[in-house]
Amino acid sequence: MSPVLASQTFPMMPTTLFPMHAGFSPAVMAGVLPPTVSQLASGIAAYRRDNGYEPNERYPYHIIGRLLEGERFGVEEREFEIARAMVHQIAHSIAGYQIGDVEMNARLFIAPIAAAVAAFPFVGKGVGKEAKSVKDRADGIATEAMRAAFNRRSVRGTIKGGEGGGRDGMARSGALYLGELVGTQYGMPVDFLVDPLEVTNATKALDAQGAYGKVGHGWSAEISDPAGWFPGYSGASSLMLAVDARQGGSRSFSDFLSLDKLQVPYRVARSIPNRGTTLAVEAADLVNAVSAALRMPPAELRAAGLARPRHMTTMKGWIEAGIEPWNIFTPSDGDAMFTPALAAGALHFAGLTGGVMEGVISAAMGIPLGVRTYMQFVSNYRLGEEKEAADLRNEEHRFGYSEDEYAEMLLTKLFDGDHIGHTLRVINQRGQIASQIKNAAFAAFNDGVFRKEEYEGFLAHYDKIVSGPGNGVRFTDDERNFLKQVLTDSGFLDVRRVLRFGDLVSSRGWVAAAAAITPNRWAPLLGIRHGGNKLTVDTLVVGGSNAVYILETDIEER
Repeated sequence: MSPVLASQTFPMMPTTLFPMHAGFSPAVMAGVLPPTVSQLASGIAAYRRDNGYEPNERYPYHIIGRLLEGERFGVEEREFEIARAMVHQIAHSIAGYQIGDVEMNARLFIAPIAAAVAAFPFVGKGVGKEAKSVKDRADGIATEAMRAAFNRRSVRGTIKGGEGGGRDGMARSGALYLGELVGTQYGMPVDFLVDPLEVTNATKALDAQGAYGKVGHGWSAEISDPAGWFPGYSGASSLMLAVDARQGGSRSFSDFLSLDKLQVPYRVARSIPNRGTTLAVEAADLVNAVSAALRMPPAELRAAGLARPRHMTTMKGWIEAGIEPWNIFTPSDGDAMFTPALAAGALHFAGLTGGVMEGVISAAMGIPLGVRTYMQFVSNYRLGEEKEAADLRNEEHRFGYSEDEYAEMLLTKLFDGDHIGHTLRVINQRGQIASQIKNAAFAAFNDGVFRKEEYEGFLAHYDKIVSGPGNGVRFTDDERNFLKQVLTDSGFLDVRRVLRFGDLVSSRGWVAAAAAITPNRWAPLLGIRHGGNKLTVDTLVVGGSNAVYILETDIEER
């Protein structure tokens, strides 16, 4: 069972156990999930009504199906064709929001659909010692199917953040790696964030006990019915975010770090304590803010976060603040899709630490749905060191990067504003930015920002600090603020900032898609279904114009 649902009968890890109500059953959790299309549409409508947004009822949905029908894609040596494509509209775009070229490039959706079809034969198949090889094979084949689908498209594509068969530039075969060029390299420039197989644990045979006590993992047909869901079930999918690179595009992302995130409905956003300063909100303050904003007692609130030891302290705080243990949903994986459940009212807040790709894509999906996402990069290394003792309110538990993490931060233009000297040592070792910093200091001296002695002192500090640790020299507060500004002007981002989607993707021309592989707990997606000689795939699509729909495609093998 999950961390908050573990009973004394089923110990899950060396940590304090939460007591469970004697009448608990999985049906208690399944009662509000998955959200229906009508609940999702109703939630979006309320958000738009409260904010005075008018719909653009001329969104050209019909073009999507017309573009896709007859298109083909490959999975290994097999060829598939989209025989039928139907759009189920959930919310129109918002009047005045441009419907961009990327959003209307429906053929880009073939990539996550192809990855979903490629992974589907592997769900629930991994048993015992073979489970890992099945998972890796599914991930690799899904990744290659996505890559091949991209490469049939007339775009100048770049992977700005990728998983699948491995992460970023890591050595595992088949990864869609950071900086990889995809598409024909003719046509419009498009940046992609992808995860070909989100929830790789779905490839394992169903095990209701699982690695975390009874959180469970794996999949079988018996959990297609929500009444049979075990607490840790989420739902597997293939994820893609495509961004128009002509309008600024997307930052590059490494999945080497973690992303701490908090997602709340729009009514709650203004009530979050310390919003914009830190995500280390006291549990009681957060629960009370959500309770007051939604006018619901804490005992009726529902929250979600991944079943990870590092979340135990935080979830205990939620329970102490009045949330019932059975109202905290803790899947083993799958936090990328919390946003539809939040928009539909099935969840009231969600988040904690997870993957970067999932966090940014879920932030994109939340925009048209009225879900606000606050994000902050944190250290995988430090959280892993703390394990179940981790306290997400404690900055020492969330920050404290390893040398490898600093190298990845440099790769993706991030820096640690509180330990800027260490960041600069890593940068300087690679021969970057030093001349730019010194030129900026000279310009500041010429402009009278630095007096002569300040300018000379800064240069001396800089040379000593970047040459190696242990010299006892520290930047002054003014020097540190100056360096932060130089790095920011150079396109670097401070990992300690609380971020929104617009800080990471500087374009309104984007579209996000999640092709469901198995039924999804958090969204009204049925997963892939068999029917005669065809497969039917549901894909949730949201666009920068704020259009929301489910794309239903029938796939036939040729």
